[in-house]
Formats: sequence, C-alpha cells, structure tokens
Amino acid sequence: MKVSVFGFGLYNAVVSGVLAAESLVYNKSYEASVSFLNEKLHQSNLLRHRLNAFKNKNYDQLLELFNMPPLNKLIYHTNLDILKIHAGFSEHISNL
Repeated sequence: MKVSVFGFGLYNAVVSGVLAAESLVYNKSYEASVSFLNEKLHQSNLLRHRLNAFKNKNYDQLLELFNMPPLNKLIYHTNLDILKIHAGFSEHISNL
C-alpha cells in the first residue's frame, strides 16, 4: 500500500482494514481487493504534483471555476470522478 500525500490516510486505513477482514473471512485476495485504493492514491499523487506548482493566483482561478454554476453542478451534483479525469489528462499531457 502506498502512502497518501493528501492526508486521506484514515479513510484508506479503515477501508483497507475492512477489505483485509473480508479477505480473511471469504478467502479472497487482499491485493486484488485494495487495487482500487492504489489507483486512487496514484491519481491523488498526480493531482498533488500539479497543485504543488500552483501560485495563489492559480488557486484563485481554480476556485472561480468551481463556482461557475455549470461546473459546480457537474462536480458536486454528479458521480463524475474528477481525480480519474485529471489523472488521465495529466498522464496524456506528460506523454506529449
């Protein structure tokens, strides 16, 4: 399991603990069960890397975007996976 740079350690600890218990009880692969957590941590790391380069102006611009009604609705009122979309975009850009 990787370490989260976003401070989401408690969530990952609880979820991985539940998955560990299920793996023992149901004789399932723990590694397979937590693979989605590792993917989420990878996506979080990509976002953290981008945010580390931000200046105050960039954060202000990002917050302005989040407050635009169409984008706000898309982010906060749908099941859109922003981390996954950002990770795909970041990996695509870095491969150019």
